[in-house]
Amino acid sequence: MNIQTKRILVGLPIVLVFFLGFLGVQTGNSATVLDRQLMAPPTIGYRTGWPVNTGQLIDRSSPAVGNLDGDSELEIVVGTRGHQVYAFNPDGSVVSGWPVTVPAEVNSSPAIGDLNGDGLNEVVVGVGWEDRSNDGGIYAFACNGQLLSGWPVVTGDENLGHDGHPDGVFGSPSLADLDGDGYLEVIVASFDQYLYVLKYDGTPMPGWPFFLWDSTWGSPAVGDLDRDGDMEIVVGAYTHQGFPPNLPTVDGGGIFWVLNVDGTVAPGWPRVFDLHFDSSPALGDLDGDKDLEIVVGTGQEVGSPRGHHVYAWHHDGRDVMGWPVATQAYVYPSPALGDLDGDGLVEVVISCADGYLYAWDGNGQLLPGWPVRPINESGQTGPMVGSPIIADLNADADLEVVTPIGWDLVAFNHDATPFRYGTEPQMRLHTYFSIGGAPTIVDLDGNQRLDVLVGSAEYDFNKGRLFAWELPAQVPLQKSAWIMFRQNAFRTGRAVLDPWLAASLDQITFIVEKGTAQTQQSFQLLNIGDGSITWKVDVLPSDVMLSLSGGVISNQPQLVTLTGSTSGYGVGKYTLGDLVISGRSNQVEVSGSPIRIAIKLVVADKLYQSYMPLVMR
Repeated sequence: MNIQTKRILVGLPIVLVFFLGFLGVQTGNSATVLDRQLMAPPTIGYRTGWPVNTGQLIDRSSPAVGNLDGDSELEIVVGTRGHQVYAFNPDGSVVSGWPVTVPAEVNSSPAIGDLNGDGLNEVVVGVGWEDRSNDGGIYAFACNGQLLSGWPVVTGDENLGHDGHPDGVFGSPSLADLDGDGYLEVIVASFDQYLYVLKYDGTPMPGWPFFLWDSTWGSPAVGDLDRDGDMEIVVGAYTHQGFPPNLPTVDGGGIFWVLNVDGTVAPGWPRVFDLHFDSSPALGDLDGDKDLEIVVGTGQEVGSPRGHHVYAWHHDGRDVMGWPVATQAYVYPSPALGDLDGDGLVEVVISCADGYLYAWDGNGQLLPGWPVRPINESGQTGPMVGSPIIADLNADADLEVVTPIGWDLVAFNHDATPFRYGTEPQMRLHTYFSIGGAPTIVDLDGNQRLDVLVGSAEYDFNKGRLFAWELPAQVPLQKSAWIMFRQNAFRTGRAVLDPWLAASLDQITFIVEKGTAQTQQSFQLLNIGDGSITWKVDVLPSDVMLSLSGGVISNQPQLVTLTGSTSGYGVGKYTLGDLVISGRSNQVEVSGSPIRIAIKLVVADKLYQSYMPLVMR
């Protein structure tokens, strides 16, 4: 058995044993708790047709929501430990063509997006775990449940003893257009020690996959960390001593990578730690500098306090001031980011195995009233393994936090007081057994009432159900909150950003030969935030014309061509002036606006071209 094999075989049962132990704590008087739960109806009723029986346990897979059939309602997709992926309509009925059967259990949370540009959403999910008798891999399904051409992508048999079965994919895939071609790429990490970036047809992007040197439980995050217009990919992995070489790695340690879209390592990375990471990273602007910071919790090492931290780093690998922060136990759940205190910056919310729910500001300071210790259905505290979410539950413009604890979902106000409807002491949504994943909050049918979704086990831990409640208040969904695991159905793990106008050049110089009538150059206008920007040209230098003088930018750059008139200019260097472009979103000027691009002209008697020699053997 090689070192890699030993590492993951030791690491996997640790979390499993912990989780089963947690169930034992929660269900020591399971008959009494169950009777009480079934006799007392929840204060917030289930949606009509819910809960639905999946027949098999829904463990770590969190519901994804997207439009699969082109109607006005959203569908719900979730994986089970019973080798199936389900898709449900808002009324609880199964979408035609689903469920689909895969060769191994599904703990990965599905991602939903239009991979192939056909105008319909597809579903991508990872398959496999520690079960070495089944095949892991990455699957992509059409909206009708049909397997897409080129899929599944089979992982390597690298890290589980070379048993003839591809290694599992525990983490969730992320979807993003990394190369600007209008198609989404699939970014996913595997137990086979590789990070994959795959095109819509399952083929790898040039430069990928990337070797992580050990396995990973986490899901990658994707975003433009330094706001230069190019995406970066963030992922953590385990380490063992001597791997990667020339780094101070240890057995039971961890490594964090930030990678460019071409598969190269970004400056300042990787960073190596004497503790590993089971939590998945989240990206957001903690300090108001418009760059994205990286936040992640640390994993479990038996008998060691090393994993009792939450880290925050700048895009270049430096620690954010005030971080890391300490907890009293390891942090398996993943952070959620949202502006709880209304200061315009995101705060970090995370649940922990110490039984506390934490909320810190961007400086690593606990918010007033936090942490809190949620109470489970038995009236007890206990460790938490599911990740929290953040949303406005009652249309008061403040954000609330919802977290799994035991069999329940409970909610807190932004100031850490219990959130309630009416006279109830706290909003509490009951399931039939333990919750291992994160809930999802959406408006399934467009009636302005939020729906809460979560999967759970059922009684004996071998069966499961998917639950859906409809909240009583009419609340427009705030997309700036953290409404599901990894924030969105693309599972990018990035907080929503305000629109931001940017250009690919800050100076344009026309270089022409004397007598040339005109010349052209192009640049790109970009929105490196979210939403859309309406832009227009405020100042146009004389002797310059534009192909576009205004438009709307969302997530795709716009190419603008400048034509410079050079007649009447003699040999010399000229400053033609500044091109000034402004942008607004919802009638408010956006960050980065106005943009000023200096326009210069160089006229020469003669221009020469030189060529490098071509040597052939």
